[in-house]
Amino acid sequence: MNSPAELAPDIRPSKAWLWFDKCHIGLLFLLPIAMLTSMAATEIVSWLFFVFTLTVLVKQGLKTGFAAQFRTMRSGLEIPLWGFILVTVIGLFVMVDDKALALDVAGSYRWIFLLYAYTYFFQKTMNPEWRKYLHFFAILMLAMGVFAVLQYFTGIEPPRSRSISFPRYGRWSATGFFNLPLTFAGVFGLFSFMMLGFSFHRPQDSEANYWWAPRLGAFIGWLGVIASLTRGAWLAMVAAIFTCFSAVAVRLGLLAMTVLVAIGGVGYFSSSVIQQRFDSIFSTKKRSNHMRLVIWKANIEMIKDYPILGVGAEQNNKYLLEYYPKVGEYEMTFKGHAHNNFLQVWATQGPIALLFFLWFSGGFVWLSWKLYRRAQRETFYWSLGLGLLASQVYFHISGLTECNFIDGEVNHVLVLYWGLLLAACHQLGVLGQPSVKSSTVS
Repeated sequence: MNSPAELAPDIRPSKAWLWFDKCHIGLLFLLPIAMLTSMAATEIVSWLFFVFTLTVLVKQGLKTGFAAQFRTMRSGLEIPLWGFILVTVIGLFVMVDDKALALDVAGSYRWIFLLYAYTYFFQKTMNPEWRKYLHFFAILMLAMGVFAVLQYFTGIEPPRSRSISFPRYGRWSATGFFNLPLTFAGVFGLFSFMMLGFSFHRPQDSEANYWWAPRLGAFIGWLGVIASLTRGAWLAMVAAIFTCFSAVAVRLGLLAMTVLVAIGGVGYFSSSVIQQRFDSIFSTKKRSNHMRLVIWKANIEMIKDYPILGVGAEQNNKYLLEYYPKVGEYEMTFKGHAHNNFLQVWATQGPIALLFFLWFSGGFVWLSWKLYRRAQRETFYWSLGLGLLASQVYFHISGLTECNFIDGEVNHVLVLYWGLLLAACHQLGVLGQPSVKSSTVS
């Protein structure tokens, strides 16, 4: 793995700089551990990583010029990304009277700076040798997956000040170390589909002993998603598996669907818990389904009343009690987000922000597909592109029934993946001239 010291080879590698180098790399290894366990840890590690990366950028910029450094971070999606941020911030300060609150919410969109930090670092350091760390991630996922399955059967929780377990039909929804099964399913699912992409990778002779790692990671990830009993994540998982296998070969996609239907049928008829959760997906009598429909209707009414800037980013929960009677609901007291990414953005940030959101979301999916198509089959970058494509399909399908884009834990993983994607696209020339030699792309 290239190091920060190698990013700036003309910087004298002093003892302090070498320690800086080790800490920088150490933070990179801590990131997946933090992302799978704790939002607080994720914030600390990711922003420390940002500071370290910014330091490298500044040092290198002073030596070779900042223009050259900034070119390595461009995404081709600057207009929708920054347009989305700008419209969101303007809407907050126009629509929200409490300016301290507006400033606090605006701060949650600082993820864009992490995106550029990840892009810069990975573009300079990422190489096919990184595949040798897959077994580390597989073991990490195995540990979390075993814990999730234990939660499903026993309701066990990590030490907390109060219990937040989710009992369902005599079992429990797995939450991992998070507070919600939706968050756990979102994060664990994203990790599992990255591993699925590398399940199709052709290992080198020296890596033959690790062929099991990505396959184990993907399988354990799916078990965790199933154990979360999150119906939207189940549907997203099926869609992402079909997408991934079909991208490799259409016949594999059809075979995967056949296997999924068979396994699903066995699970349906052998587990009353799975059966009841599955049946509830399409039941209009299910309370959670009814609530979601009412919330969607209420947010649509907000769109009609606030058609330009919306009600302010993440402020629709404060308007719900006012809008429930307008859609014929007089007893609901639930306050929360719109349970749909696109509806959430439209109702709270307006149609222009929604257009930008669709633009950059579609852009990142398209770049994943281009990376996958550009790279040599069954190589590191090919597998990376495939994993990123499947991960984003999973994210967006899940986002049809859940606002996972504003779920901090899920958003952190997504932004990390976008940084990996942009870096790989720079290296292979998807975004211009390639920054790695063809002989190193394997």
